[in-house]
Amino acid sequence: MPANAKHLIVNLENGTTDVLVTKDGHSGFSIGMTKQILNRLIECKPLTSIEDTEDVWDNTTDFGGHRGEVANYQCKRMSSLFKYVYVDGSVKYRDVNRFYGVNLDNPNASYHSGLIDRVMEEKFPITMPYFPESKPFYVYCEEFLTDRKNGDYDTVGILYIIKPDGERVEINRYFKEGEKDFVKSTLLNMKYARRCMRNGWRK
Repeated sequence: MPANAKHLIVNLENGTTDVLVTKDGHSGFSIGMTKQILNRLIECKPLTSIEDTEDVWDNTTDFGGHRGEVANYQCKRMSSLFKYVYVDGSVKYRDVNRFYGVNLDNPNASYHSGLIDRVMEEKFPITMPYFPESKPFYVYCEEFLTDRKNGDYDTVGILYIIKPDGERVEINRYFKEGEKDFVKSTLLNMKYARRCMRNGWRK
């Protein structure tokens, strides 16, 4: 971390006023860094990387919401970050504010989805130390109805993702609604979904 940034963080922690105008004279760099730091604080994001040490986790195992793990923890420094420990000793991390779904039919409204989280966490897993990006990943999706008895939609296409740095990554994976959750769809189902959409079966 640049020395200027460390100086600003210390000022913020001490509540001193020279965080905006330093005694050494204000510069464009210092005010820009100050803005970045304040924005991260407003968004409840840490100013330094999170390490996987025992003191940063609260044990939340007894509060339910299990995903096949034997224990889960919530980060004290960043409430949106969770740690999952599995019976084989493996560990996974999840930041519930990391991925936002965007429906191509309504791009002005973003949403959270368990399916999106699961698929994107496989492709972009969190590793420690973790320093969350300033912007989320935006995941662009389509919904299809392949069987009218299933209501509004029964197939979800995860088409592409816009990373925090602006890079576009093609995904093009399709998932059909199963008995308990969405399951990976075959290419045949994908083509069928598109044909159904063209025929006006999609609500």
